[in-house]
Amino acid sequence: MKEQDLENLVREIAAQNFAFSFQGQVTWNQRLRTTGGRFIPRQDRLEFNPKVLKVLGKDTLIGIIKHELCHYCLFHWGQPYQHKDKVFKDLLKSVGGLRFTPALGDSAPRYIYRCKRCGQKYYRQRRMNINKYACGTCQGPISLIDR
Repeated sequence: MKEQDLENLVREIAAQNFAFSFQGQVTWNQRLRTTGGRFIPRQDRLEFNPKVLKVLGKDTLIGIIKHELCHYCLFHWGQPYQHKDKVFKDLLKSVGGLRFTPALGDSAPRYIYRCKRCGQKYYRQRRMNINKYACGTCQGPISLIDR
């Protein structure tokens, strides 16, 4: 999907669900890793993760667009627009947007450690110093078993 198609989809969803004409800028952002999209108030821009469309499909992307449009509309209406605000939660629920982005599959552990004494396994994203840490269960030594 090209950026122009994405922008047309955002404008269509804004008109249908929010009775609001979207005037901001819409772009794909390849650098987004854990989030599906974001609203940047200073630049009046919405950015979306292209991996969401590839991995999770168009329905999930539409849910994320509704989420970001909730931020956008509430900001322009002068109301609280953060995740913690009740107004945001109520609007998100009424339009059927997603509260959280489903996992994109990038979070597989890169390092697997095992306790030499009890066999407890530890899955980690980052490498850890095995000389500095001990098993949380039995205080035994830890070794790297898979990378």
